[in-house]
Amino acid sequence: MARNLFVVIHGALIGLMCLASPAGAESQDACGLSGDVVSRVTGMLSSAETSAYRGTLLVEYAGNREFVAVEGTGSSGLITFRHLNRSADAAPETRAISRLPRVGLCELASYYGFASDPGQPVAGRQTYRLTIRPKDTLRLGYVMDVDQATHVPLRIVTLTSEGQLLERFEFAEFAALEQTLEPQEGIPVLKVTQGPHRLASLPPGFSVISSGHDPVEHWVLSDGLATLSIYVEPRPDKLSPGEGFVVTGATLAYTRGSFDRQLITVVGEVPLTTARLVAESVRPFGGQ
Repeated sequence: MARNLFVVIHGALIGLMCLASPAGAESQDACGLSGDVVSRVTGMLSSAETSAYRGTLLVEYAGNREFVAVEGTGSSGLITFRHLNRSADAAPETRAISRLPRVGLCELASYYGFASDPGQPVAGRQTYRLTIRPKDTLRLGYVMDVDQATHVPLRIVTLTSEGQLLERFEFAEFAALEQTLEPQEGIPVLKVTQGPHRLASLPPGFSVISSGHDPVEHWVLSDGLATLSIYVEPRPDKLSPGEGFVVTGATLAYTRGSFDRQLITVVGEVPLTTARLVAESVRPFGGQ
């Protein structure tokens, strides 16, 4: 259970920092979105780079819950967290979060529906609510209560496309901090390098934002909200061809042992259908 909680909490914290920035100002009626929705979605997507904060986060999924002390430094691309329920002297852990490419709101609106309403107070702060519904079965949905001052999501409920609750995280305490760097100054940009395999096709809306081959060949994909990682490595002799998956909160871990002795692993906040499509797209260079 401890390992599963780590997966969920780490995913939730990355979600705070790893949202793609909007590509730029779009007209008030762009893509049928109201000016209020455009302003609020833009603020929320930009908050990972523009807002620093410290607080206590409650993460819940499938009857499990844990409190985590968290500090996001915004422009530096670092997030530090400490598990408060594990031991009295739990050591803090720090992760570097890379900046995602900028994504246009019109592009996002092709795959998600957006609505804005008054939010409920969270951690004693006023919020606005963003409801984000997927327009297909390849993505998850979100209900966010977003801080009016910093635009940081203070409560996020993650749902399937059918509305089933997967996980929820919420700040019990939250304080905004002063930025120490200009936005984007310290956040590394993800890089794309070529390896022995390629992705023959991708689910609609997803694109490669990073790839590499250290320690194993891998890609990072995103549609601007959802992010997933793909890993390819030699299939162990004891593992037969076939597939398996584990769902932990909103995070899916999918594995497929291929007949050409490769093990493909997909990890991210996406439905099983999406993970299968992505795994099926892995091909050796020169292959069909």
